[in-house]
Amino acid sequence: MGSVVRFILILIVVFAVVLLAMRPDVFDDIWLWITGLIGLIVKLFEKAWDFLKTKFNPEPAAVPAAAVPQHSFQKQPEVRTPRNMEDRRTLADFPKPTFKGITLELKRLQDDGVSTLGALSIDGSFYCYTLEDTYREKKLKGETRIPAGEYVVDFNRHLTKMTQRYRDGEFYSEWFSFHLELKNVPGFLGVYIHNGGHHEHTDGCILVSTDYVEATDEKPVTFTNSRNTFKDLYIKLKEQLDKGVRVRIIITNETDFKGPNSSLS
Repeated sequence: MGSVVRFILILIVVFAVVLLAMRPDVFDDIWLWITGLIGLIVKLFEKAWDFLKTKFNPEPAAVPAAAVPQHSFQKQPEVRTPRNMEDRRTLADFPKPTFKGITLELKRLQDDGVSTLGALSIDGSFYCYTLEDTYREKKLKGETRIPAGEYVVDFNRHLTKMTQRYRDGEFYSEWFSFHLELKNVPGFLGVYIHNGGHHEHTDGCILVSTDYVEATDEKPVTFTNSRNTFKDLYIKLKEQLDKGVRVRIIITNETDFKGPNSSLS
């Protein structure tokens, strides 16, 4: 058996010598193969070593966050109770933003069942009287005043028949452009501030005048200086609106404030 092995080894050596003599470049290929084999053996050894380390030296399991004891020195979250919520405020606690512009305030003073007489102030100062239709629980077209509330006042920049009629009028042509309109009035359209003599001259609109005659059994409340009052008011508001100043009107009913409920005399 030993002689056979020796014979095989001799054949291998002879074959290698003959091969190298005939093909010297084969040595380079053999060397590269041997180098690659050594690298593979080293890589397998490293993987085997890592496997043995994890097998015999396992890492400790991570402790869940909930399982970590809360020590007394750790700051606990504040529990809000009614006692420490005294600083909590609602929107109602904050002051409303100050209106920057002109405020018209119309206070309705008396309603005789036909028309409503009121007083108009500008930024707190009395300016003139107002005349509207009477209050009706159910709207009757042309005979019902608008709801109390706060409304934006601005031009209605549409050329309506009424607007054109004012423009064509000799009294208005030099200073009138568009009607002053109360915007977004519930249930009403085209609510203007304009002049007029009595309640039949308004269709939900607001008439203005510095003077009036009280109602009698034969006649309703009558305005006597409405055109001049309207002109002065219109020019005053137009000047501000053209500058971009905001204008609003706040209307309160005769039952919403303490004031006269009959004649203004």
